[in-house]
Amino acid sequence: MKEIEVIVDSYEQTLKLLTSIGLIMKREEKNKRIRYVKGDIVFDIDSWPFIPIYLEIESSSHKKSGQAARELGLNPSDGLICSSGAVYRKYGFNVDDYSSITFERMIKK
Repeated sequence: MKEIEVIVDSYEQTLKLLTSIGLIMKREEKNKRIRYVKGDIVFDIDSWPFIPIYLEIESSSHKKSGQAARELGLNPSDGLICSSGAVYRKYGFNVDDYSSITFERMIKK
């Protein structure tokens, strides 16, 4: 999976841009993230609606991510290598069943 992040100053204008080129909204998702960076390792504390907050560790290799986890006193084998959708499944939600996942509400399709 490739993830590309961009900064936008208007949610509504970005939505108009994407729909103007023919894209169809699959799902609206809103989350909150606190990011720390050490070298090429990225530590994201992710807050998603209706599930517990979790730490995401990303690096150029699993070995480096594992070492970073150990430096924090975590056991890398206790972690998951997955998407946020898989984390939701762990807590009993299938994100594909929802058209909107925000901190205010989850709307089923």
